[in-house]
Amino acid sequence: MPVPSDVHYRMKKILPALCASFMILGICMAFSGCLTDGESSLPQVYADVEVTSFGCADVSVRIEIADLPDAEYVPFAFYPPLFSSRATLPVTDEDFALACPDGFVGGEVTDLRVSGDAAAFVQDGEILRVYPSSKDGALSFCFDYSLRLPLNEMRYGCDDFAMRLADFLPRLCLFRGGFREDRYAPIGDPFAFDTADYRVRVSYSDEFTLAAPGEVAAIEGGATIYLPSARDFTLVLLRDPHSATASDDGFAVTAYAADSAAARSAADSALAAAAYFRKNIGEPVRGALTVVVLPFYSGGMEYCGLVYVSDALSAAETASCVVHETAHLWWYDSVGFDQVNEPWRDETLAQVCTFAYFCDALPPYGYTLVEAATVGGANAGNARRPLSQFESTRDYTTSIYCKESARLYSLRATEGDEKFFGDLASLFAEHRGSICPAG
Repeated sequence: MPVPSDVHYRMKKILPALCASFMILGICMAFSGCLTDGESSLPQVYADVEVTSFGCADVSVRIEIADLPDAEYVPFAFYPPLFSSRATLPVTDEDFALACPDGFVGGEVTDLRVSGDAAAFVQDGEILRVYPSSKDGALSFCFDYSLRLPLNEMRYGCDDFAMRLADFLPRLCLFRGGFREDRYAPIGDPFAFDTADYRVRVSYSDEFTLAAPGEVAAIEGGATIYLPSARDFTLVLLRDPHSATASDDGFAVTAYAADSAAARSAADSALAAAAYFRKNIGEPVRGALTVVVLPFYSGGMEYCGLVYVSDALSAAETASCVVHETAHLWWYDSVGFDQVNEPWRDETLAQVCTFAYFCDALPPYGYTLVEAATVGGANAGNARRPLSQFESTRDYTTSIYCKESARLYSLRATEGDEKFFGDLASLFAEHRGSICPAG
């Protein structure tokens, strides 16, 4: 779907397109090799996903928690119910036409059951509050449900090409002195979670090709996936995609797209960006990345080990998006942030790294990106606000991707490369594998 010029500012991850409205710039389960039980103190998530038809799946999940905080109940974030009605759909009115080009066609969650060590549960929108029958020792929570995906071009949904199963598994809410029940906001990325180890078995027909993060092993009728120490779990099932791979020095990229040239370009761009970030920042927690080019209304989106890139972008926009999303392997996947209260931190760092990459690898284009951000953010608000204080998608994107990103990148010129990259590398090394404290 072509991207109308009047909605360019809504493309969350694409700075060239986002800033075009501010200035005209002419530029061209057989888990081999997995951890065994007991080797990790993280929550252990075991899931069995059976794709029964296009857009439909039956899901069975077991989450084992060795050290549960003392609380009356245990809340899990469970997002699919939000996509069942227009009233709860997490999208702004201004973005609705992009996200749902055919209008609202809702999904459904049925047969939801919670068992194991749980005595009862209450569903409050996207929060499942589970009341365990006992709070002593390790606990096991079991969830069983059926999904019918909504028709849309959002993070979670499907179209003729792809089933996008983003954040479709329950996730333990963040605990910091008490459980936080953060709600899914229609602006930005409202996700703040600690990590868990995921072991997922997916069953599907040969109609589909699986795009997934982590260690993927083919089995009869599907595949198994092992994704350790991850803040989320997302997979995509595609119809007749082209794929391309690229690898170098122990890092590998697999890219999928409806077009072979698009898949090849995405794989090569991600690998080149990863090599640059590894050299200047450090080694990420993962040695592989899956890139999926597909219908998606918001430019790009990062998940642990897997990223979306919109197929509606120009070649230049796609290149910028791929680099930005690759940078999230460092800032979000490896180093976590509180995206609800400090949404600028990972997005700004990812965009600053995007500026640095293009300024070194393709200087005219890189300089144009920085200039466009500077102009685009000239009248933007303060980026350092929680998500709840952003008035619109445009307010969010111009404040964070333009104003704050350009301001931080300007430090490279005043401080010099040694300090600029040294500070990034030090921040990365200090918080790799954890959530960076507020500050």
